[in-house]
Amino acid sequence: MARNPNHLDLFVTGTDGRIYSTWWDANGGWANWFNVSGGAAALGAPIDVIARYPDHLDLFVTGTDGGIYSTWWD
Repeated sequence: MARNPNHLDLFVTGTDGRIYSTWWDANGGWANWFNVSGGAAALGAPIDVIARYPDHLDLFVTGTDGGIYSTWWD
């Protein structure tokens, strides 16, 4: 996800089912990985992220119970 030309956000599901993120910024390079909101995703579930504007991200994923879950960042 590119919120602007000098910043990238990356999201993955770990082997433990938890959702992780990191980012790259032209001024500082790559940040450390962190767990997103403590949730867990179904095995192989895609993670969808939308940037409605540069300082807001919405994340959507299918949980281990088959439900659709969302979290956001401002």
